Amino acid sequence: MLRRFGIDGFEKGSASFQGKLAARGTTPDAFAASLSGSGKFSVSGLRASLLEDLAHTLTFFGASRIASGGIKVAAPFAVKNGIADFAGITASSSVISANGSLVLNFVKSSIDSLLRFHIGGLEIPLKISGPFGRISVGLDAGDARP
Repeated sequence: MLRRFGIDGFEKGSASFQGKLAARGTTPDAFAASLSGSGKFSVSGLRASLLEDLAHTLTFFGASRIASGGIKVAAPFAVKNGIADFAGITASSSVISANGSLVLNFVKSSIDSLLRFHIGGLEIPLKISGPFGRISVGLDAGDARP
């Protein structure tokens, strides 16, 4: 399914969504502004060749291999007035872990996220933000930690 959106390099895994969402409106803007609810999105057993290749090049940081279990991701969220807040995102494999937050603003059609990737003793803060049509991705050097 991800290939339909131009995202490649994911080979297998399972995803689940649990939650309740509600919205009302006669226009797309009114619908987005009324979106409310909560839930949890999770992925388990994800095998991503692109991430595995990257991790294998980082063996000097203490990474040796990806476990056969793949990558696990958990993302609980709450939505109020069209703003989805994923405050406790976690991801892990035997080589890399990540945590962070993500805010999807459906009213303003924007994203704001800070994810911290941990490889060995190194932390890499990644900032993802901007309007849906012009999202920027970059290192957040101001939030870097040794």
